[in-house]
Amino acid sequence: AGLRRVKEAGDTSLKHPAGDAMDRLANLVFDFLPERYQDAELLGQGGMGLVYRAHDKVRGMTVAVKVISPLVRDDVAVFKRFGSEAQMLQRLDHPGIVKVLDVDLGVLPHITTELLEGEALDKLLARGALECGRALGLARQLGSAIGHVHDAGVIHRDLKPANVMILPG
Repeated sequence: AGLRRVKEAGDTSLKHPAGDAMDRLANLVFDFLPERYQDAELLGQGGMGLVYRAHDKVRGMTVAVKVISPLVRDDVAVFKRFGSEAQMLQRLDHPGIVKVLDVDLGVLPHITTELLEGEALDKLLARGALECGRALGLARQLGSAIGHVHDAGVIHRDLKPANVMILPG
């Protein structure tokens, strides 16, 4: 059947910034996801995994798919943390927290969420200081979401501007 190719955001050459090996890895990882996910685009990667934008044929919508990296898949602590993150996110229901649509901890563990189209707070702040009213509004929304997380007994261990998505409107 052949491998399904992955595009990188804003890049038609299909090259990963870390080089050919990461490009091949991103394509290989996506190829092992269920066939319901099509037209993948690599959005980014972190210490634990890769995040793709993909069309979910079953839901008929574009989603984000976070996949545990095969480079750390056999690390028991990483696998447990990934599973814990998935379970924790499924329990949370707040307008300021991404909605989990599906969790699969099988052969290629992944979490499917709604796709947030916006701009990370770190990118917004890099362009300059925010107007006071906007900054206060964002702080209120962020505080509400963090309060909800803490009320659920969860401590966010990676809260930083790069992990806060500012949506249009």
